[in-house]
Amino acid sequence: MSSLPPLPPPLPTAAHPRPATKPPQRNGCLIALAIGGIALVALVAILAALAIPAYQQYVLRSKVMAAITATHPLRNAIDTRLAQGGECPGSNIATDFKGMQGVERVEIGQLAEDSTRCVYAIHLGGTGSEQLDGRTIWMDRAKSGGGAWNCRSDLDNRYLPPACRED
Repeated sequence: MSSLPPLPPPLPTAAHPRPATKPPQRNGCLIALAIGGIALVALVAILAALAIPAYQQYVLRSKVMAAITATHPLRNAIDTRLAQGGECPGSNIATDFKGMQGVERVEIGQLAEDSTRCVYAIHLGGTGSEQLDGRTIWMDRAKSGGGAWNCRSDLDNRYLPPACRED
């Protein structure tokens, strides 16, 4: 029998040209990214519009509180004087508030409308704020009985500590 001839070697395969692949479409991603960026800018603007005025108000309140706190030694001196003699001191109590930021001058005496109360007035100045400069905070207490100090002012309530606010 005759044997069959060996099979020829396989033919080299011709490379089939692949169709050109299209780059992935990213138009939707770019649009979403642009919208997200715009939303982020709007959110930051809204937060800044709320935060900046609140911060400025906080700074003014802290200046008022610093002026009140700076005069606590004066309050203690008046308390001591009242405990010893029962009279409101005049401006003869040594006060040195020069250089204290926010305090222009302090006046000591008694209330004109009520001679049973001692008072000192803190005149604000040099704060750099037209809402505070030229305004006054009055601290008063009864001459006798070791009463608590009361506070009142011609400032807007939002700049005053809670104890000084009018309802």
